[in-house]
Amino acid sequence: MRAAVDLKATILPDGCLQLYSPRAKGWYRCDPIGTVMWLVLQRYDWDPQAAAEELATHWHTDVNEILADIDMWMHIFHIAGVVTGPVNRAN
Repeated sequence: MRAAVDLKATILPDGCLQLYSPRAKGWYRCDPIGTVMWLVLQRYDWDPQAAAEELATHWHTDVNEILADIDMWMHIFHIAGVVTGPVNRAN
């Protein structure tokens, strides 16, 4: 999975992430936690397991809970056209 080629991602002054792609059905905005998840997914080449492990270490949270959140989040973005490619479903 990757960000759509034509995606415009902007981190706003409040820490929120704003995503826009012409193929998507509008703008998408993530809270600061979503911003961190997006950045960590990029760091790990969109590998949800690796991203969840990194986040779980820093947030002192169960990796499977974070993986489920990433899975749901990326599935929604995939349907919207913000990300492309195969969906690495956690469940």
